[in-house]
Amino acid sequence: MKKNIYFYDKNEVLLDRFPSEISKEMTSQHKSNYNFIFIHSEYFKKNGGPNKLPENAIIQYNPSLNTIFFSDLIKKYPPHAFICIGLRIPDILLISYFNKLGVKTYMVQHGLFVKHLTRIPFIYHIYSKFNQFKKYFIYSYRISRIINKPFIQTINDMSSFFIRGNCRFKELKTAKESNLISNKVFAFDDSWNNYYNNYGYEQDQFIFFGNPDYSIVKKFNNSDQEDAVCYICQTLVEDGRYMRKDYLKFLFLLKKNLPDKKVYLKLHPRSDMRMYQDLESQNFILTRDFKNCKTYLGHYSSLLEISYQLGRKVILWDLEGHPIPDNYLKYADFVANDFNELNSFIEIKLKRNTGIIKKKMSEFLKNDKTPFRIIADKIIMDVS
Repeated sequence: MKKNIYFYDKNEVLLDRFPSEISKEMTSQHKSNYNFIFIHSEYFKKNGGPNKLPENAIIQYNPSLNTIFFSDLIKKYPPHAFICIGLRIPDILLISYFNKLGVKTYMVQHGLFVKHLTRIPFIYHIYSKFNQFKKYFIYSYRISRIINKPFIQTINDMSSFFIRGNCRFKELKTAKESNLISNKVFAFDDSWNNYYNNYGYEQDQFIFFGNPDYSIVKKFNNSDQEDAVCYICQTLVEDGRYMRKDYLKFLFLLKKNLPDKKVYLKLHPRSDMRMYQDLESQNFILTRDFKNCKTYLGHYSSLLEISYQLGRKVILWDLEGHPIPDNYLKYADFVANDFNELNSFIEIKLKRNTGIIKKKMSEFLKNDKTPFRIIADKIIMDVS
């Protein structure tokens, strides 16, 4: 009898990342043993679809994540495991649902996180993201029904943590009295213990699997290093953390002030291309690839930690009114908010040789077992 493994991520582009890699690892070992059910609640591209899932993928789109939909689905495919890639409100909803069914639940870390991100003023945010707020309102209602708690209490708790950021998750009344977190958490390493302890995870719930983004390095580690700058784009505007006009102003100034330098803009999988298409030129190049460059520039992307581990020069740009989280400063060779200072650093400091690869990256590159294989092995063992 086939095991039914459920995955959730917000949209079809994200399903093509961690869920795709985990399911492929499971399929490569036991090809005919599993049905994979991939659920998403948003479209990044209108009527788009994931392109990298295994052949036996069952794809389900449900924007409201309602329990009637899931009741019908689990009758057809009784779940043996549920995996989500984050701890957002829709993740909490589905974790709660599958926990109540007694299904094994897992959360997979997908990046480097901070306690609470600076966002644009609430009135602008709710205007630009009204549909998202409406969804989260509905999701909070569904959570309250699953855990049998008052809706007002539940939505107040969710907004206290996810919007206002004024408490730890495990201090929420609903979290204290209900099972809102997964059975197990796949974390990069033990440096994330405190972060996930704040959600209520205990030591025996951790499984360490390494940072999958380190695998990017294997693709270019033997290629020539370019004397170029790779700017790491983030979804600051798309996620309501920074005003569009202010971000575009920064991007155009970056292009204007580095006219003689080749600059790659490493796009995020969810980057809104409409913001970038007028910027591209011969020396200002849009790319989906993580380029092998001497210098990396960004704000607080997890890819900057990879640049640091490679021993490359890392420059953090301090956007006006949007401070860099403290735990990213340790990766920086230089923090700038002035283009003259940026140019001086690039021209003078970067003439020196680049540093050596850090220990954590070196150990990863020597390990033949991929992070996704570690996750797959654990899930296979648990559902066997």
